Amino acid sequence: MERRSTSTSGIISAAFSKDLHLKFPKEDGVFHLQVSNNGNNIGENRLFSSSVLLPAAMAVPAGTETNTAKTTCKEAAKAAADDDDDHHHSIVHPEISGWFSEHCPIWPGQAHFLKVEKMLFQGKSEYQSMMVFQSQAYGKVFVLDGALQLTEKDECAYQEMITHLPLCSIPNPKKVLLIGGGDGGILREISRHSTVHQIDICEIDTMLIDVYKEFFPDIAVGYEDSRVTLHVKDGNAFLKSVPGGTYDAIIVDAFEPI
Repeated sequence: MERRSTSTSGIISAAFSKDLHLKFPKEDGVFHLQVSNNGNNIGENRLFSSSVLLPAAMAVPAGTETNTAKTTCKEAAKAAADDDDDHHHSIVHPEISGWFSEHCPIWPGQAHFLKVEKMLFQGKSEYQSMMVFQSQAYGKVFVLDGALQLTEKDECAYQEMITHLPLCSIPNPKKVLLIGGGDGGILREISRHSTVHQIDICEIDTMLIDVYKEFFPDIAVGYEDSRVTLHVKDGNAFLKSVPGGTYDAIIVDAFEPI
């Protein structure tokens, strides 16, 4: 998931000094930040669309100017809290009450928080636990053993980089093996290469594949390509079963290193 500077539930995530004045929407419906120095106007910057960030409770007539951004943020926070209470009924999870938080030991020193709109799926396969929820900022989100794996909004950035860099560095790749990558996104990207005529994927967890097909069909579409063959087994075992030189490229997208 990419790090973005966003505002959640209408809260304006900014700190304003006494020389920064927030002007509420002009006719263009966009916030403007006026910067001044000892009373001298330095400039004005367009910030963000009011229709996206402000709840209805904070509607302000166009052209209204305020220098009390601190008070406005308090109002926004209260409106956000009220909004959280309204949608808790659609979230059923013992550890999530409006927000999903990720503290994963494989990424020390950082944490991610996403506002949950609705819990869509919770389950556990023979190998791992899975969760899918609708987030406010990133669309549908897939979580594996408590770690963020994929978000609907920016999954393409990962899938494209891990696929096209190796395949574009090989002249006319014909046979490609994917280990892991059960979501199908890398398969989707491999299939864009017309020289490839054999795509094998080795994924041990069929439940993971089924969950992706149900909740992320635009990503799992990679399985529909006729060149794709699914092998349900451990990646290490599969590699030992095929002769060396079978594939022109092997892409590894496994949760655990192999």
